[in-house]
Amino acid sequence: MRIAYPFSVEWRIKEDELAALKTSEDDDRIESDVFFLSFDDPSIYYFLTIFPNGNCYETRGKACIFSHAPFGSEAILKFSIESANYSYIMQYLYNNENIVRGTFPCTTEELFKAEMKFIVNGEMVVKVNGTLWIEKEKEPTIMALEKGIVQKGYHRGRNFTFVIGEKFIKVHKHVLQRASPFFVEFFNSDMKEVKEKKMIIFDFDFEIVHAAMKLLYSASIPTTFTFEQMLSLLHFSNKYDIGLIKDRVQDYLINKISSTNVCSILLFTKTTVSSKQLQQKCIDFIIKKLGENQTVFGLETLDEEVMMKILLSINTRSA
Repeated sequence: MRIAYPFSVEWRIKEDELAALKTSEDDDRIESDVFFLSFDDPSIYYFLTIFPNGNCYETRGKACIFSHAPFGSEAILKFSIESANYSYIMQYLYNNENIVRGTFPCTTEELFKAEMKFIVNGEMVVKVNGTLWIEKEKEPTIMALEKGIVQKGYHRGRNFTFVIGEKFIKVHKHVLQRASPFFVEFFNSDMKEVKEKKMIIFDFDFEIVHAAMKLLYSASIPTTFTFEQMLSLLHFSNKYDIGLIKDRVQDYLINKISSTNVCSILLFTKTTVSSKQLQQKCIDFIIKKLGENQTVFGLETLDEEVMMKILLSINTRSA
């Protein structure tokens, strides 16, 4: 399972610390604090180093800023030094041959020139916004509808087919109609799919459609479903107005809200799925964490309307 950890860090470096290494020809560097991106896993981290006069013969005379992350992780990052109007975007994999990557914003000489504005008021401010991806084993996901539309094991008389790529799933029309107003209207129409007794689905994976149908037949979904697949299952149930599944998946996601995924879920409810309950739970979670001075990752992805609502609520509570 590939888990995303969005983050935003700011590193302030004192001018006298940089000046002390201005002519260094050794492997001398300044290191930032270590930024931990997960509250329950200290192995998910990120930090920066700067070499004011390069880190080797080839880079001597250049200011080098390098990023460090766990082995095997992948990142897309934007470095910026706003005072100097400098930014650089990169995407790379931290592997055996390439565990450190970075940027060269200027020469050593330019770094200390006042008119270049890399150093302002006695310090250099480096900002990094990005996302770190970590491969983890799939989180066990056990979810079932004990009282679906029909009892578990009911197979005879299935008279409608979902076609997903080269695979298909046979279901009962009356099960779909009992589960969803969408399918009531669908089967009462004269659409070609109704006459052919099949619907071709292009925008969802087979595993998602299969899981939805298993839930309607009172069976549990696979125990290796990823968080992203759960979002897709919510999307499927929302698109086809299957309330039983939508409510169940919403409850599951609400219980899984964390500081690393809350902004992703909130963005999902704003752009993909209409879910006021899940959206409000995410907003409440962010307000609580920020009110406790705890970090929430990915706030920069939220739109102005949501952030204003969050900040207004925090200010009201603290007044």
